[in-house]
Amino acid sequence: MREATLLAAFATLFLVRLGAVGLIDYDEAAYAQAAHEMMQRGDWLAPSLNGEPFFEKPPLLYWGQILGYRTLGVGAAGARVGNSLAALATLAALYTFSRRPLGARVASLAALVLGTSLGFVSLARVALTDQWLLLFIVLALGCLHRSVEAAGSQRTGGSLWFASFCACCGLAMLAKGAVGVLLPAAAAAVYLASLRRLALLLRPSWWLPGGAVLLGIGLSWYLLLGLTRADGFAFMTELFLEHHVGRFTSPKQGHHGPLLYYVPVLALTFAPWSAFLPVAVIRRLDSRSERGRWLRLLGLLSAVTFVFFSAAATKLPHYLMPALPGLALLVADRLAGDGPPPARRALAWSVAATVVLLIGLAAGLAAAERIAAALPAWLGEKAHKAPELDYPLDLGPCLHAAALAALATAAVVIACRQAPRQLAFRLGAGSLLVWALIAWGVMPRWDAHFQRPLRELAVSAAEHDDSGERLLLVGLRRRPSVVFYGGRATEYASQRDLPRVAARLAGRPLRLAIASEAGFAAIARGAAVEVISRDTGYVLFRAAEPRAGRAALPRNGSAALP
Repeated sequence: MREATLLAAFATLFLVRLGAVGLIDYDEAAYAQAAHEMMQRGDWLAPSLNGEPFFEKPPLLYWGQILGYRTLGVGAAGARVGNSLAALATLAALYTFSRRPLGARVASLAALVLGTSLGFVSLARVALTDQWLLLFIVLALGCLHRSVEAAGSQRTGGSLWFASFCACCGLAMLAKGAVGVLLPAAAAAVYLASLRRLALLLRPSWWLPGGAVLLGIGLSWYLLLGLTRADGFAFMTELFLEHHVGRFTSPKQGHHGPLLYYVPVLALTFAPWSAFLPVAVIRRLDSRSERGRWLRLLGLLSAVTFVFFSAAATKLPHYLMPALPGLALLVADRLAGDGPPPARRALAWSVAATVVLLIGLAAGLAAAERIAAALPAWLGEKAHKAPELDYPLDLGPCLHAAALAALATAAVVIACRQAPRQLAFRLGAGSLLVWALIAWGVMPRWDAHFQRPLRELAVSAAEHDDSGERLLLVGLRRRPSVVFYGGRATEYASQRDLPRVAARLAGRPLRLAIASEAGFAAIARGAAVEVISRDTGYVLFRAAEPRAGRAALPRNGSAALP
């Protein structure tokens, strides 16, 4: 009964109003558009974005999105539904593999902890590759655990479970490349070394079929694409050298951070359970029991993930997601038992910190609109990158309802501080309510203010000009959502190119462009332009027909704006 209730609750949280928020630039909209272009061409192998080859990620996410488009239509819901189902499958896999070593109650609590952590909820409602990676890594380590347990008890099936481990690693490679096999393989190697059982990997009945399965699945797309493209395997340069090796050795697109970058990221993405991490992690796990071995394996995955991405030069919050299942297991196992007196005292401090976190969340939600109003003054010249900030932000009544729900959850935590098991399930229930209010009520309002204007202008551009000519975005780089919703390719010009933009517009009467109000004002001083539509800080316009007595700017773009 508890399991069915949890599954229904998470299905509701992840799937209800899935398309109420538009696709988010850059990554989510880029992946959704790449899948759309693949579907339009009937090509399941070669991704493209904006009409150009796009080999940033392998295709598993795109395949899921194509199926979503055919089921729910081309839109945000179709792009995301596969990821939401993958999130449900991840929780089911964690529960299934944890039930035997930990018991049904702890397994259910682990699924609740993982499913209500902020990072996991966010990942379940957007279309990124990390959710698929997370699913197959959890499945892979579950299969590895079963294979090692079968070998240790002389039961049959160990080699079959190991082949399943390799198959899941191969699918993880199709989700996000080499990291899909590096993380589980590193965790497995450290785990077997800690048990002094590395020799298992040398068994021919394990590594021969397992290696064949891993290579057959993991390299299938790479081989098929390379053998069918005119330029062969040239795409591997972008995929591996730039987006694998390059991201590890140097920061990409400004995504960098200090060595301890993921310490605050972990505290945020694992909220509201972050305060329980010290008491859950700092302990010795007995490898003589299956319970201890399962906790150790998933705990090592968390450690490997944290160390690996901390060492990488490119850092993004969602990279840390494979660390969350192991941490959820450790927290659930600790909260399900009383523990010795020192652990109970540490747990009391964790409860107090959780209450502070929830009160801080409530305060942040209550002040969100005022904070948004103050941002232009705080950001100074950087505020031009988000012209929507110049307009009042209204996040609606759900914002205040979420703040009250966070306060109510804090009160429940205080009331249950002497009963860890009750505390855990009630904190999870309160978190479900808070995240649901934010996802269903607050985020659609945020989307309407910050993302809808560009979507509407992209649609308007398609209605005013069906020539198929590229739409010019001025000072708005990396906006594939415009391509997705407008149905036409784009090209970009930076703010520094305003004189050149004005010159080009003067000679192209049908040319359509979108710019911020500030960028448009600068262009209008150098060329005759016609406004088609305005919306919350953005302008859709085109060059006006030349008028008598007005000289056009030189077409070579060398003139400066007056």
